[in-house]
Amino acid sequence: ASYNQGYKSGGVQFTATSIDLARQTFDPEEIDAYEVGIKSDLLDDRLRLNASAFFYEYSDLQQQRVEIIGGAPSAVTRNAAQAEIQGVEIDVTWIATDELLFRFGYNYLDATFDEFIGTAGADLSGNPLPNSPEHTLSASVDYQKRLPNDWTLGLGTDWFWTDDQNYDVFTDDPFTQQEAYDTGQIRVTLDSPDDRFNFTLYAENVTDEEFTNSLVRRSSEVLDTVTDGTRYGARLRVNF
Repeated sequence: ASYNQGYKSGGVQFTATSIDLARQTFDPEEIDAYEVGIKSDLLDDRLRLNASAFFYEYSDLQQQRVEIIGGAPSAVTRNAAQAEIQGVEIDVTWIATDELLFRFGYNYLDATFDEFIGTAGADLSGNPLPNSPEHTLSASVDYQKRLPNDWTLGLGTDWFWTDDQNYDVFTDDPFTQQEAYDTGQIRVTLDSPDDRFNFTLYAENVTDEEFTNSLVRRSSEVLDTVTDGTRYGARLRVNF
């Protein structure tokens, strides 16, 4: 178990586009962080279970978003009076055999503004923090086989599921919301006995899922950063 206090200094607007905006400062941010967890190795060290729970209490949490100031879009940092983040993280690793490895991860997150009066007096209290999916899951399988010529063949796959989330402090804007999505990747590797050569074939986002890494509201438009679709490739690494 642990308890820590954190502090982030206040300041002035970093990209002020006018004198009035340059005069708008933001206060320091403070956090009280509580954490408790367990780490365990079971089944003759073949099963590892790590779990933790945390609670973060923010005062004057700094939030940056794009606002229209004087007719021009500007990145503005403002303070939310109070915010709380609590959650659970679970990681499981299982060495099923000397050649086969499984991993599993689960995160639960509850992140909300307790008190936050935004621009034009908008009451954002109770809204979730941006980029805070409630549930995330991950799973991976890795298999390695030593070949007769002492080269090592590897087969692996990773899968991820992310709950729906909002990229803005407002919850009523459908253009800044990301629906839940899942994606995965697979790979085949071949390593030389002396680790000098490594050859990899891979496929990423095999579900060809379309999702965004960020959505930024800018008045009547939204800036969208979209990930690539399915991508295939090959890599050769030589160590000298």
